[in-house]
Amino acid sequence: YFRPPQLVYPFGAHVAVALVNAQLFDRSRRDAEAFETLAEIGRDVASVLDLDELFSRIAQLTKRVIDYRTFGILLVNEERGELEMKLAVHYGEKVDVPRVRLGEGLVGYAALHREPVLVSDVSQDPRYIKLVPDVRSELVIPLLLKDRCIGVVDLESPELDAFSKRDVEILTLLASQAAVAIENARLYEEVRANEERLE
Repeated sequence: YFRPPQLVYPFGAHVAVALVNAQLFDRSRRDAEAFETLAEIGRDVASVLDLDELFSRIAQLTKRVIDYRTFGILLVNEERGELEMKLAVHYGEKVDVPRVRLGEGLVGYAALHREPVLVSDVSQDPRYIKLVPDVRSELVIPLLLKDRCIGVVDLESPELDAFSKRDVEILTLLASQAAVAIENARLYEEVRANEERLE
């Protein structure tokens, strides 16, 4: 029995449309969950005024929206022209990472130019500085307060092409909330230190 081709194509088209709709529905559901989580993160980090606790909370909350193996928060030291690692987590364990000059490496580039850096294969990018042996891809998002960069969030993975443009969008929103929370916590610590000196 031979089925005429004209009957096959419309069926195939319906299947394709159904698949696309299913993918769009799944993505919109995941996006809705991600943005709901981001709203929760915004409320959560805004109430934390201890910097060390805040950095740890940001790392934990980031894991809820983007999978990573290595996470770092580096803040700009304007006097030295360097990025100082405030929190580095590798496979769930905290690690020490040296300072990086502004403009150097992927993190330095993102901070200097105030723009996200998404690299699917770090071995092909001459800016990459090898600090962790198994890193294959990296995503760096600047922490911006208006036009000023106060630091960066750095995600790394042992898999090629581990991060997507969607991850850039989500982490950019998260970083904007984190930047405000970090600045508030810094100001609070300065005020508290000044009060202690006056006493």
